[in-house]
Amino acid sequence: MNSNLNLELLLAGTLLIKRMEGVRTVYEEADRKIEEFKKKTSIDCPTGCGICCEGFLPDVLACEADYIALYLLDKGLSFPLPRYKKDLTRICSFYKKERELHCGIYTVRPLICRLFGFASVKDRYGTGQYRYCREMKRGDRLDQQNLKPPVMSEYGLRLECLDQGEKNQRLSLNLATLKALEKLQLLYFMASQGVDPDSSGRIIFRG
Repeated sequence: MNSNLNLELLLAGTLLIKRMEGVRTVYEEADRKIEEFKKKTSIDCPTGCGICCEGFLPDVLACEADYIALYLLDKGLSFPLPRYKKDLTRICSFYKKERELHCGIYTVRPLICRLFGFASVKDRYGTGQYRYCREMKRGDRLDQQNLKPPVMSEYGLRLECLDQGEKNQRLSLNLATLKALEKLQLLYFMASQGVDPDSSGRIIFRG
């Protein structure tokens, strides 16, 4: 697909784009909450660290994979296939060791990649439990701050609400993105031929 084609503009008003707008909203709110947490606690990642990305391949929802696929197609970028096929299910294809942020899709990275190290996880009593990443720069103690970190599950549930047509199934980031790219390329073809993309039923989102 040519890099000068704006897929988001072509599919404006479709269920896909509406869902992508929802994903963007969740991500932006999570990012704002993280920034507030960082400013008030002085907790942050060391510059150029990226240890949390090494050997980590997250599982993501279909809506997150669609968000990444839309970005790749609009930027004219291809999926970075690994040298060895077995690595497709073992290593994140977007991990770039040579880059400062170590991520080829940093602006559209999944929720878990955004919140890792900056979010709490609820225990069985519903209480948020926060743990530092061992590599993080630590500022003041959390119990001296009048601020709690974002809760991972709260943002995750909002994404699941956007993902209901996909039955909230999670796949590895690599496989989910490849699947999303196939779907979006089909939608692009339909829209470019004057066919309503939302008329394809299960291929899109409707269960």
